[in-house]
Amino acid sequence: NTLSITVTFGTTSGNVSVFATNSCSTSTTSTLAVSVDSPPVPTITGPNNPCQNAGLATYFTEPGMTNYVWTVSSGGTISSGAGTYQIQVAWSTAGAQSVTVNYTSLSGCSANTPTNYTVTVTPIPDPAGGITGTPVLCAGSTGIAYSVGTITNAVTYVWILPGGATIASGATTNNITVDFSSSAVSGNITVEGNNLCGDGAPSPPYPVTVNPIPSAPVITYNFPTLTSSAPSGNQWYFSPTQGGSGTAIPGATGQTYVPTEVGYYWSVVTLNSCSSNLSNVVNVTTVGIASLKNSTVEIYPVPNNGKFTVTLTSQGKEDFSIRIFNLTGEKIFDSGLIPVNNTLNKEIDLRPVANGIYTVEIRNGNSMIVKKVVVKQ
Repeated sequence: NTLSITVTFGTTSGNVSVFATNSCSTSTTSTLAVSVDSPPVPTITGPNNPCQNAGLATYFTEPGMTNYVWTVSSGGTISSGAGTYQIQVAWSTAGAQSVTVNYTSLSGCSANTPTNYTVTVTPIPDPAGGITGTPVLCAGSTGIAYSVGTITNAVTYVWILPGGATIASGATTNNITVDFSSSAVSGNITVEGNNLCGDGAPSPPYPVTVNPIPSAPVITYNFPTLTSSAPSGNQWYFSPTQGGSGTAIPGATGQTYVPTEVGYYWSVVTLNSCSSNLSNVVNVTTVGIASLKNSTVEIYPVPNNGKFTVTLTSQGKEDFSIRIFNLTGEKIFDSGLIPVNNTLNKEIDLRPVANGIYTVEIRNGNSMIVKKVVVKQ
């Protein structure tokens, strides 16, 4: 009933009319057509799964409006475009984040509620921890296990291996098995976590020592002694039959060995816990003593403390040699050629020498006699 009114509009356009009255009459009606516009509903497009600290992410809404108001959650920062229809955001915090926008439409209307756009920021994987596994092994080893603890935010795992090593199983996981070829070399193993945002910091290097496989030795036989081409690491084997699996001869680990039985002999060399293939197999058909012709030999005292005398009687002028071997077949004494005219008294001092049984070999040309001495301190 006044000259002015205030109106709350719904969603329908129409007319507002007014007329005046008094006791005498009613005026003509005045009408105003009113168009009611709906408030806008802004839209947002842009990456909803950006990577943490991976540059700027761009977000868009409808162009051509006014009074753009953008906000982002605390994990991001608007780098540019705050008053325009597009902005660039730097995401520094991983996890659930959001972007909102409102603006004024061409009809002067704003959204009743700003549009909210949900964003999940993905971090790169955490740094990898320490690797566990076998640190020392032989070339040619297979199925060797290595592992690292679960890496937070990792989707896959990237392993780096030394030359000649390949992953046999578990390539993209935190547990792998590795095959080392016969030509594999020593080196470091590392691992890092990976996802769509990149690689995390790698693990500390895990050093792996790959020891080579020794070459198979070559065995020669000069009665009564077998000799390996390998100066160390030998283990002698014996089989009474050809093709037998054989057994290791206790204590027979020297470069040489004097057979005590007829049969088949070979050696395997082991260095740094890595074993060679078998050597060639030697068939020994004769063991024991070939008597010296027209000569007598005595050794005294027996037993002794490592010092003893070899007495030899011959029928004339002859050259003799004396060699002594320990239980493993290792030669520990060689007299070289000794000229003898009827009688020889040779004092031999092996001290200091371990207790045990020693083989004394006296040679004259192609003839030989073998005697045993017992050393007992």
